[in-house]
Amino acid sequence: MKEIWKDIEGYEEHYQISNLGRIKSLKRLGNDGRHLPEKILKTGNSHGYRSIVLRKDGKSCIYSVHRLVGKAFIPNPENKPCINHKDENKKNNRVDNLEWVTQKENANYGTRNARAGLGHAKRVIQYDLNGNEIRRWDSAAEASRFYGVVRTAVVAACEKIRATSCGYKWRYESEVAQ
Repeated sequence: MKEIWKDIEGYEEHYQISNLGRIKSLKRLGNDGRHLPEKILKTGNSHGYRSIVLRKDGKSCIYSVHRLVGKAFIPNPENKPCINHKDENKKNNRVDNLEWVTQKENANYGTRNARAGLGHAKRVIQYDLNGNEIRRWDSAAEASRFYGVVRTAVVAACEKIRATSCGYKWRYESEVAQ
């Protein structure tokens, strides 16, 4: 795909975005009179999405790169509010990977629901105070429900913030040598 550059709305003569998701600062005279060269900017990370800080007239704003690409390159006749990554890779901001969607379409897209169903649960191991394994649990939440305590109590013991929870030692299964 040939790279195409367009001005970023509200930042004309300052910044441009490409259809490949790259951003450049344009050659110009800075507020302090210095000559600023044209250069490709590095993006940051905001919750897994690429982000960029744009500055103009002494003010700074943070923008999501995928939204900037969408606004510059993808027509939105139905005025849909969200940009979806078709391949579900938050860092792939090429225009051919993006589309305008509703919030509901975005929430139900692809494997999102299946992944959410799996959750981020880590298996935990329960030990007595002498270090003998008692039981393995699918998650800290499952163990905490069994003992009638908040999940964070078991998590704190797994993360060694607290020595014990419910009178037992706890560790994440993934952190224990098998």
